[in-house]
Amino acid sequence: FDDAVGPDGPVEGATIWDAIPGATETVFYDEYHRALETQEPVSFDSYYEPLDTWFDARVFPSDEGLSVYLRDVTERRKLEQRQEESLRAVQRLYAVSSDDERTFEAKINEILTIGCEYLDVPNGFLTRIDDGSQHVEASHATHPLLQPGETCPLDEAYCKRTLEHEQLLTVVNASDQGWSDDPAYETFGLETYIGGRVEVDGERFGTLCFADTTARGGPFTATQ
Repeated sequence: FDDAVGPDGPVEGATIWDAIPGATETVFYDEYHRALETQEPVSFDSYYEPLDTWFDARVFPSDEGLSVYLRDVTERRKLEQRQEESLRAVQRLYAVSSDDERTFEAKINEILTIGCEYLDVPNGFLTRIDDGSQHVEASHATHPLLQPGETCPLDEAYCKRTLEHEQLLTVVNASDQGWSDDPAYETFGLETYIGGRVEVDGERFGTLCFADTTARGGPFTATQ
């Protein structure tokens, strides 16, 4: 280990399995012993739960023991996981949209469910904008004001700003992003929000949105 320090202090001169808690019940233990027994280098990726970290390990045996090189690849593995989740979500959305046996209402409800699961938010809703009002047409939501049939003036809805954007409108911490005095924030109290315009036959219909009353830990990315 680069700094010869374990969770409880210096480990130089100590037996690695005594110095690092829980190490004997891991892939690291098995692979290190395999390298010793075969006297051949091994390489692998594995998750080490006590540190909540993924490591890329390179192990080289010698007459004196093992030389072990560990590289933290947690961010890479998280990105790969998000990419896999994105692919699965897209596949599910395609399957729903191309299912001729489902009604339009059933497709919308399933799309909202998938979106909420993927974005990890409790509220997904489709709105219709008409005569200066927002109408919730369908939703998969826990928020009482985002249930099907709920209506509010457009000036009190997050959708007002959504309609002004060519791209998606994303908010990850509304109270820190200038929404505190907005009527929409006062009405709904949404801290996290992502929404886009919906058009039907080239005409504005409304918006498709996902939201949470809790602020998001970081910005939305290309994979989420």
